[in-house]
Amino acid sequence: MNPEPKLLIPQPPLTKAKLAYQRIAQELQGANLVLDVGGGSGFTLTEVKKCHPDPDAMFIVSMDVWMPTILEARTKYSLPHYVQADAFRIPFKSQSVDAALMIDVIEHFEQHDAIKVLHEIRRVVKHKIIVYTPTGFMPQDEEDGNPYQRHRSGWRAMDFRRMGFVVEGHGARGGVNPPPADKLDLSLALFAVKRFS
Repeated sequence: MNPEPKLLIPQPPLTKAKLAYQRIAQELQGANLVLDVGGGSGFTLTEVKKCHPDPDAMFIVSMDVWMPTILEARTKYSLPHYVQADAFRIPFKSQSVDAALMIDVIEHFEQHDAIKVLHEIRRVVKHKIIVYTPTGFMPQDEEDGNPYQRHRSGWRAMDFRRMGFVVEGHGARGGVNPPPADKLDLSLALFAVKRFS
């Protein structure tokens, strides 16, 4: 049975982003090998590592399909373990990583494609998948010539629950009247974790 979903509203000086970094770091404790799917420039991963009590205990490999962001990650954020690959065909053996991240990534896929990507991530993961995404559809076009930056789907808490994730909401939108049946649909972002052992 899943626990009661939480809608977490950060209070200054804790921002929604900082809350996400802390929660990701908390979920990564005990993980030795971590795969960051769609890691982009590496900014988010750098912030997560700052929140982890022992970041050197983790070996993190970031993966992205867009080479310019990989180059930025290697230079600006000094992330050496980066691989260029398509999320539909992850170049890792089955059950070879402890945890996988999809931070602000799943919304860049059509939902049916995102499900395929999650199945491929499940193939390589032993213990957990962590997803962070805006609640609902948030329009975004290409950025800096990167066609993969376009948002193609929106997600609700129930979408993740149906796939066996435990979900919490981060931040809250105001002015929604009537309020949705699921209080997490009032959140600005969804933090979802699926654990396997």
